[in-house]
Amino acid sequence: SHTGRTNMFEVNSKSKLALRYHDTSVLEQHHAAVAFKILKDKDKNILAGVSEDDYKKLRKDIIHNILCTDMKEHAELSKSFKDLHQRIQEVGAKNFGWDTTDIRTFTGMLLHCADLSGTTKDFNIAYSWSLKINQEFTNQVRDEEKYGLPITPWYKDLDKKHIMAKQEISFITFVIKPMWEAFNEFVGGECDEQVQNLGKNLQEWEKIREQALKEAGEEASK
Repeated sequence: SHTGRTNMFEVNSKSKLALRYHDTSVLEQHHAAVAFKILKDKDKNILAGVSEDDYKKLRKDIIHNILCTDMKEHAELSKSFKDLHQRIQEVGAKNFGWDTTDIRTFTGMLLHCADLSGTTKDFNIAYSWSLKINQEFTNQVRDEEKYGLPITPWYKDLDKKHIMAKQEISFITFVIKPMWEAFNEFVGGECDEQVQNLGKNLQEWEKIREQALKEAGEEASK
């Protein structure tokens, strides 16, 4: 099962998963392996009807796409996706010849966006997701301190609301929003709602941050 910790934690703690996957995209490789383990069950094998050749191709594509959810791949994937979009615009969608690399770039970005879609929901849902994820990060810092591992600096003090809000604002501003805006442009505005939600949610997090700072200041002055 998923450990609720990051790849870096798995590597630094020399976990069984890190040893198994040679410190490389540890959790993503684990996810891919578990997915195909599940597919071996006849009752769950949604690929049972495909040919052997198609299965081999699907397996490669599925593994590739899952590995694209590793945040270490974010910058390179974003660059490749931007380049793909530019090449399509230059010749026109009808004239563009998709090769395997292009298809994997698109599907990889599609899954990457889906994986990081929590903040694109209505704020009450997005906020709930953020609380759960930030609790995982806080628990990881406690384990890092407990076992003498390197502390992940941007996971520190997330139990303080103004710190959590600041990190959420940064993550949305510099990672999530640019990625979703690029994807939305690619699909001709089909994700307008998600992009608009990101703008609204940034404003909500800013309100939370300002209120938390105000409360912290009032508490300190007592």
